[in-house]
Amino acid sequence: MSTRVVIRLVADIGLAQLIGSVTQRSENFRGKTELVVADIKLDRFSPDLLDVELEPLLRRGLAALEEKGHKDLLKCKLEVSIHLSSDGDGVRPSLHLTPSVVRQLAAVGASVDFDPYCS
Repeated sequence: MSTRVVIRLVADIGLAQLIGSVTQRSENFRGKTELVVADIKLDRFSPDLLDVELEPLLRRGLAALEEKGHKDLLKCKLEVSIHLSSDGDGVRPSLHLTPSVVRQLAAVGASVDFDPYCS
């Protein structure tokens, strides 16, 4: 039986924001890039696990963004990406989030992407 969970906080940041102190004009960097600002890899899953792991992951990721000078987190277009893969019996791919975690996600405008692959 093999189970793997990868949870990532991803920011969709404009290249000009990402580069920050470039000598060229910022309009030369209009593209977007996805930046993984925090992640965690686990070898177990339960519906409550996400609730437990998301809070510290968000704290680390938001601190990393602020450290890099990204103060307006809504402009970062954050996404929590949850990838679950399991070939074991007994893994129920479900998602449970407390109101507290949902409020934290909403406060920074983060979307949630949950991709379960179980056989």
